[in-house]
Amino acid sequence: MQKGLCVGTGNLAWHFIPALINLENTVELQVLGRNQDAPKWLKDLSIDYITTSQDIDPEIEFVFLMVSDTSIPPLTQDLKEFLPSHKKVVHFSGTATIDAIDDHFTDRGSVWPIQSLSKGDHQIDLSKIPLCIHGSSPNFTYELRSIFQKITSNIHLIEPEIRPFIHVAAVLANNFTNHLYALSKSLLDSKGVDFEILKPIIVQTALKVRDSDPQMLQTGPASRQDMVTVEEHLSMLEFDPVLQKLYELFTQSIINSKYENRRLH
Repeated sequence: MQKGLCVGTGNLAWHFIPALINLENTVELQVLGRNQDAPKWLKDLSIDYITTSQDIDPEIEFVFLMVSDTSIPPLTQDLKEFLPSHKKVVHFSGTATIDAIDDHFTDRGSVWPIQSLSKGDHQIDLSKIPLCIHGSSPNFTYELRSIFQKITSNIHLIEPEIRPFIHVAAVLANNFTNHLYALSKSLLDSKGVDFEILKPIIVQTALKVRDSDPQMLQTGPASRQDMVTVEEHLSMLEFDPVLQKLYELFTQSIINSKYENRRLH
């Protein structure tokens, strides 16, 4: 049984701390948090909760940093005052490299779940979430894989120069898409229409993309070169120049992907 320290009690921790303690004969955890009292969900797990680095169990082998990206460098600078260099330190950031961890520590790694995680979201199934793993050495990379493959079989050993492109793609596919949902809802709200009217088509598109190339699924006015409808829509959106520009940019991008050298105007 390995001992580990989890730093943080936010969204990541809410999902991964229970998953780690449920790994039979793998990890025994201690949790370091900022608040004087442990959150209720941690109390329910009966985990040793501490609020200062001085109380870290000296026998821990792993440190799991479940904190914001900007917190990683100063936090690990603080931890090196209390932990020797052979302790293994891992962050869960999608943007930070392992170099964000102070080089006092020899074994540094990252485990990035490609999923938007929110505290209290019981619909998330970690066993289906892809994890991108990278370590400071091949041996540490495989050690991390051996631990986290007990949580999910969807493990990807990703080199640091490739991971930023995965993150950009995730932002495009997830964050930007959700923003478009928000813009669509705002537009409908302004006309007194319930956003529920769009949910079936949203869900259907998401289901289709699981088994098909998104490029082959593209439909709509731009895809079929219905420029009359496109121009009507652009005219309707004159009240919101930003939304109109977004519509124009997406339309041009779709046209470019299907028809070479075709311009919107």
